Amino acid sequence: MLVILGWILVTGTFILAGVFFVLHNVTADSCVSMNQWVENPTAHTVLDDILPCVDNATAQETSQRTKEVTSQLVNVINQVITNVTNINFAPNFTPLVFNQSGPKMPLLCNPFKLDFTDRTYDPTEVSLSNATQVYGQFVCQVSPSGICTTTCRLTPEN
Repeated sequence: MLVILGWILVTGTFILAGVFFVLHNVTADSCVSMNQWVENPTAHTVLDDILPCVDNATAQETSQRTKEVTSQLVNVINQVITNVTNINFAPNFTPLVFNQSGPKMPLLCNPFKLDFTDRTYDPTEVSLSNATQVYGQFVCQVSPSGICTTTCRLTPEN
């Protein structure tokens, strides 16, 4: 009985070692192929054998749509900053008044021109990469009634 149990344990150990070996190699190969693709996405890499190729027209269309959506989102955010956040509302605009004060918030930089070519950032604009840090500086501390008690433009709920 002990010999049979020993052989079962040895067999199980070999099976688990084989599974580990296969998973380890698949993961390592995936990482290597992803790194190759990141370094040179247009070259033929191992990743091309794993994932189906997308034709150039589809890739260009996807890139164009992504640029359009990004540009539209930046425009909407800038409209809210311009028309709501940076305006000091009169006290009778109860739902919009929460004691906005302090410096005005900078606009978010649209990374694309009207023809969707790359655009350089204006020094007065906030880049997409650090927008959360910059806009986080404009969040005030609020009272239980939702009114800012410190000098800022946004409440934590905005």
